[in-house]
Amino acid sequence: MFEAVRDRTLKSSPDNYDLQKALLSALLNGIVATTDSYLKANKTLPPSDKKKIEQWRKERIADIKLKIRNVETLQSPGVSEESWSKLLSADEQELKGLSQKQRSQELRQLKTELESELQLNKLPDDFRQHFEQEWLPLVCLYLAEEIKKPDSRVGAILQVELLLDVQTGVQRLIDLFGNPQHFLGAVQVIDFDVEVMRQEMRDLAVQIQARLDEVGEKIIERLDSGFEGMDKRFDEVVELLKDKQNQNKTLEIDGKITIFGPRPSGKITFLTTLAYFFSTAESSRLIDYARDILQQGFTLPAPHRIEEYYFSIVLQPQFSAVNVELNCEYCLVPGEFFQHFYKFKNDHPGAWGSFINEFTSQRLALIIDANSQRDSDYAKVIASLQQELNAKTTSSERIKYRIAIIFSCFDQPEVWPYRKDLENFTAFKFSKTRDAIEKWIVNWGCSSAYFACSAFGMIGNTSTPNCHGEYGGIAQPEAWKPFGLVAPIYWLLTGKYEEKFLIYKELSE
Repeated sequence: MFEAVRDRTLKSSPDNYDLQKALLSALLNGIVATTDSYLKANKTLPPSDKKKIEQWRKERIADIKLKIRNVETLQSPGVSEESWSKLLSADEQELKGLSQKQRSQELRQLKTELESELQLNKLPDDFRQHFEQEWLPLVCLYLAEEIKKPDSRVGAILQVELLLDVQTGVQRLIDLFGNPQHFLGAVQVIDFDVEVMRQEMRDLAVQIQARLDEVGEKIIERLDSGFEGMDKRFDEVVELLKDKQNQNKTLEIDGKITIFGPRPSGKITFLTTLAYFFSTAESSRLIDYARDILQQGFTLPAPHRIEEYYFSIVLQPQFSAVNVELNCEYCLVPGEFFQHFYKFKNDHPGAWGSFINEFTSQRLALIIDANSQRDSDYAKVIASLQQELNAKTTSSERIKYRIAIIFSCFDQPEVWPYRKDLENFTAFKFSKTRDAIEKWIVNWGCSSAYFACSAFGMIGNTSTPNCHGEYGGIAQPEAWKPFGLVAPIYWLLTGKYEEKFLIYKELSE
């Protein structure tokens, strides 16, 4: 099915125009519905953010409507080996040869590259994260509506192309696209509610009609009558997820994260605490560090060479629809690489190449002490690092990067009040660092997010840090409750910013 629909979508031919128009129309409807639902739920947005979103929506509508009108004259998009997933060029045998894990990874890459074509990088982070989660299932729902029409040319094309049974073929397609929760788990971590989306489609239909010629007066009637029989399997899945036996099913997400930053900033302490509290392993070098050093009130020695660790974190169903297992390799870059950037390059040319190569992992975690006074120095290093990586990466690789800026030591009294207001915190404390990151993001078209954390946490429910000074050991090991550690890891591996992982105790209870 994938190969057949893909080839007809990419090839410019009169036989394919109806299918291409239908896909573009579904994309158009999905974009508008996703944007409107966000604006409706966030009525107190800053005027500048709202203006950006509305202008972006206007540009996307105009662009897609122009493509729909001129689909007959559009050139076939073609496939570049450098810029697109192998799914767009693989033949049937190659597709069959991919494991389930490889298919999932390729689909996620394809989704990310499609999103890059929509120019999301300049939009507010919160809206971008909402859009990345919602647009694809909504497009599928609209496509199901198109196929369901009695005179649907698209349904007929797909039925013939896929050799589907005349009696049940179209209904199978309607069920497939009308219930995206059944297959999108292979592409993204499922966190959308189909029922809510359908209600939003009903509520927004009248508003959308004013902007889209494709939405007719009978859409509400179609939606009300069309979705009622499409929820049985979804309800069954929900019930299965409530069953304890099925809660053991796990969605695995793999990746590699490069952790770097100045010294001292708590990089090895962050990683050790993350492994100790959240790793599925019963023992490891990091867990031994935690038990034998941190838990005894001592501090960890700083690493002076690249260190690599691998461990898994399982997020239980109370934090996601199913078990989610984050299987990650962590590359820890020593602080002197960041601290003395060009001096290190000149003094250690041999090691320099190895260090820079670790930054091609596309998942970067920059850890900075929230109490540091070296904003200007950090900004210079960030700008220099970006310039170095320009020569190591292609444009298609750059857009896939995610950069998490993690402010550690947020248990200290000077910064504790800002743990939930990082926008203002960075504006007055790390404005130059933030500017350097933003320039990087704009130049590359990639993503960034900011996080606050503490490896030691607070004592009980007080605002007293559980440590002996900023760089001392744990004051009360029995009250060790870190916060903010899982959120940046989850975002780096999935691209999804989850506030539930920012809660005080995270998963440590």
